[in-house]
Amino acid sequence: MPFEWSRWLLLGSILVGASPALAHPGPSAALRSLDERIAATPNDVALRLRRAELRRSMGHPRDALADLRVASRLDPTEREVWLEHALTLIDLGKPQAAERELTRVIEAGPPHVRALAERAHLREADGRLELARHDLDAAIAVDQALDLYLARGHIDERLDHLDAAAAGYREGLAALGPAVLLRLALADVERRRGAHEQALAVLDGLLAENPSRADWVLRRADVLQDAGLSEAATAERMRALVLAHAAVQRRPTPLHRLVLAKAHLALGQRERARKQLALVLEQAPALPEARTMKAHLDESLAPQGPP
Repeated sequence: MPFEWSRWLLLGSILVGASPALAHPGPSAALRSLDERIAATPNDVALRLRRAELRRSMGHPRDALADLRVASRLDPTEREVWLEHALTLIDLGKPQAAERELTRVIEAGPPHVRALAERAHLREADGRLELARHDLDAAIAVDQALDLYLARGHIDERLDHLDAAAAGYREGLAALGPAVLLRLALADVERRRGAHEQALAVLDGLLAENPSRADWVLRRADVLQDAGLSEAATAERMRALVLAHAAVQRRPTPLHRLVLAKAHLALGQRERARKQLALVLEQAPALPEARTMKAHLDESLAPQGPP
């Protein structure tokens, strides 16, 4: 399943701490405020840490290191300083040094979810999938968070451990309730396992709650196609096309147009799909999926020269 969320979706809702500095109505104003407070109390480790985090988030990791050096000197045992140092090293393109620092955080005290998740990301990035999964297991034991379940399931899928991926998504659903992203991930992995009835059951449950989602209808069509039910799949693709047109009529957003392009493409209507993708890219030129789809269509529809 498509996955690469910005250093995992995992590191968004549960793992990025809402520090007082970042809650300020603007990074520049927050930085000025911290500068003033640190000038008044230069030995305050918490303020140094907040400024390092803010500087890193603003794209100035080397400035962040200056604060972290001072904070580490003031309190050599503070795990959050080590963690921020690891995150800064990641931003500086030093994954091995960052992993050593993350390991230091993890081994120095109780399980640390952010450190485990970041180390899992580094390990996955260079192919150490089993070790990455082990870190995510440890993180989930502490924090049953959506993003952790999704990340672990993605690794199981990369390992081709589809039964484990499905079991993990179901475990997440049992812990968290009917989270949409977990249900979609489960439907995808059930399809890959050849468990077509289970995949359809998941998608039918989602569509019962929101029957106007053309993208979910397209997923349902793919499952039916895999199950050998070609006529039913085509009917579902036609239904998706109608729903997608209606969505664009209501709100012609780039994402609605992207789904309409997918519906056209699923029905073999490549020129119509390309036209919609051109409109998507007029509104959102950097949308990666639209750029990739249009590039492939442009190539496939290009006139062929003489042999």
